[in-house]
Amino acid sequence: LIYRINEEVTSYLTKGTLAMPENRQVQEARERPKTDLSKLRTSRSEVPQSEEAARAKAAAEGVSQRQQVTVKRQEAKVGRNDPCPCGSGKKYKHCHGR
Repeated sequence: LIYRINEEVTSYLTKGTLAMPENRQVQEARERPKTDLSKLRTSRSEVPQSEEAARAKAAAEGVSQRQQVTVKRQEAKVGRNDPCPCGSGKKYKHCHGR
């Protein structure tokens, strides 16, 4: 008897659907017209020209491009299996290398 009730309830639950009321925001989103993408397109020739124009403007204003400064170590690089330079006696990978 209990088995039959369980089967019947399970069949109702798997076959049934719930009616969800539509949210107003969802309906408005569906009704909105799509944006015309043809107005947003640019040609490839426009992009490099604008970049070149920006460089020319910066050069005219006297703004120089930054030169990258290379940082050099004062001490030798510590290997993973070398002793840690802090003096703990542990390997670097188990001490400060984490």
